[in-house]
Amino acid sequence: MTENTKTFIFVLVAVGILLVAWAAQPRRLEERPEQVVGQLLVAEDFDPLKAASMEIMKYDEKEARVETFEVAHDKQKGVWSIPSHENYPADAKDHMAEAATTFVGLKILQLVTENPGDHKQYGVLDPDPRDPREGMGTRVIMKDKDGNTMVALIIGKEVPGQSDLRYVRRVGQDQVFVVPLKTDRLSTRFEDWIEKDLLKLNPWDIKEVEIRDYSVDIVRGMIIQRGQMTLEYNDTGDPRWKLAQDLQATEKGLQPVSLAPDEELNTSKLDDMKFALDDLKIVDVNRKPAGLSADLKAEETLITNREAVENLAARGFYPARVEDRYEIVSNEGEIRVLMKDGVEYLLRFGGPAGTGRTEEKQTPKPQSKSETDSKQKAEEQKTTPGMNRFIMVTARFNESAIPKPELEPLPEEPAEKTPTESKPEAKASHTSPETTPQTKSPEKPTSSLEKSSAEKSQPASKEKTQAKQSPEEAKKELEKRREEIKKENERKQKEYQEKLEQGRKKAKELNDRFAEWYYIISEETYKKIRLSRADIVKKKEKKEEEKPKSEQPEEKQPPKEHEHDHKHSHEQPSQAQAKESASTPEAKPQEVPKSQQQPKPSSELKPEPSQASVQPTPSETKPPMPPQTEASKPSAEPKPEESKPAGESKPTESKPAISPTPKPASVP
Repeated sequence: MTENTKTFIFVLVAVGILLVAWAAQPRRLEERPEQVVGQLLVAEDFDPLKAASMEIMKYDEKEARVETFEVAHDKQKGVWSIPSHENYPADAKDHMAEAATTFVGLKILQLVTENPGDHKQYGVLDPDPRDPREGMGTRVIMKDKDGNTMVALIIGKEVPGQSDLRYVRRVGQDQVFVVPLKTDRLSTRFEDWIEKDLLKLNPWDIKEVEIRDYSVDIVRGMIIQRGQMTLEYNDTGDPRWKLAQDLQATEKGLQPVSLAPDEELNTSKLDDMKFALDDLKIVDVNRKPAGLSADLKAEETLITNREAVENLAARGFYPARVEDRYEIVSNEGEIRVLMKDGVEYLLRFGGPAGTGRTEEKQTPKPQSKSETDSKQKAEEQKTTPGMNRFIMVTARFNESAIPKPELEPLPEEPAEKTPTESKPEAKASHTSPETTPQTKSPEKPTSSLEKSSAEKSQPASKEKTQAKQSPEEAKKELEKRREEIKKENERKQKEYQEKLEQGRKKAKELNDRFAEWYYIISEETYKKIRLSRADIVKKKEKKEEEKPKSEQPEEKQPPKEHEHDHKHSHEQPSQAQAKESASTPEAKPQEVPKSQQQPKPSSELKPEPSQASVQPTPSETKPPMPPQTEASKPSAEPKPEESKPAGESKPTESKPAISPTPKPASVP
């Protein structure tokens, strides 16, 4: 080997070493900030409105598993659905746009590392359901309607001390960035992407609630009835809740019972049930087996399908023969809720479930015979915090809930003798001024001239109005009135028909949504809705029981007043008669007109016409006259002593109590 060759080889080795050393040397990130910092995290032409699907895969540190959530727009049906939950309909049009806007305008603030070994430290490992482990992040994939990827990121931990900053890396790349990112819109909770209001009811529009308390004995294959209660609700009534029917199980079947005197409705429990129905939230869903119709009537194909029957039984529902057909009954009874608009909900309660997964029903623990252990028993049977419950929901329209309109009958056309019938009315009006003063003698007008002029003017005005209206005009007015009534009746009938149509439409829309699904609700909500008679009926409070005792002193007071009245009966005749005359209706008209209080006693004492006509003028001028009338009343009232129309009321109350005892003694 020549020297030149050796020299060339040494030069090549040295260059190679230099290249390796240059490639392996540590680099400071500040050397090329212009290449990364300030750039957009996603493409500049990103349009959130074009997002047609989103998949979120998230590592759950508490349960050490990877959750997958997916929402997509169905091109054929034109609706949003959740493929990760058996394509349940999603209310995701606006939610998807909000989630997509999370990535609009995001700029990279810092490049943290390019070393794949640091991914676990920053929590940006790609989540894998087959191998869940710490350090995995949340992978978000967004695509448009053509399947083109718009966003593909792995979101890691928060930057220490800065909750609004996150470590993020692009899928398939090693670079880890710091980005100002909020993940509150990237929810993987099923209830955040669906219609939260399951029943879509207003609690104040509830009209009636029927609770059917029963269970299913699987071993004997029979339904065990416990009771059935119907409660009426009126949001403006007093009381608002009323017990319409109460049937309890006996040896002869369901028999009506009533509340005991010391029992009342537990309105607080009923109100909790009412608001729980309004706030009924879905935790998860399962799809029903094929062959189960919307009204929960089991078809014959379902009964013969063993897999479908097992599917129902695993969730606490069983096909049962009712008369000539099969229906689905539930393990924990059912409740029917009737609304003012005629929509009727039927909720059937099945077995327990946990976070959307079917679980075997737990056998109840043996109950203690002693009543003192009831509290301990209830605590032992409490479900775990994550326990949920299967329910089936259906809707139908009840036409009887909407009252029919009250139509006004049309007035009939008058007979042809209307002109002749108006004359007696006019004659009667002429005689009315002569009769009216006699009927209204106590209320004397200030002036007789004003009264006569007013009375004469009224019949004159009536005659003028009656004279002006001809038979043709009366007929036209009647036709006008009939037309108005017709239009009003048509309006009422149209409004009634519209209510029927709206109720049927709403029931159908709800039923279409409920038809294919088992719903899973929380155990807490289930306990508020599923009430028994022990929950609805309670003992009356002690305060109400003590009220009669507090009223006993008030009941003893009437005998004292009776004795007091009896003592007053032995007073002087003048005082007793004066009190009785003041209470009699005959004395009241004499005291009403103040100007004539004095002439009336004089007329009673001296019925001579000459003196009665002379005394009114001086009585008004002399002030000493009122004492004379008071003194003259006892002597001038022999008539009340003979008849005693008002004074006998008090003595008769005491005489019957005393007279029966001496009579038997006097008979022998």
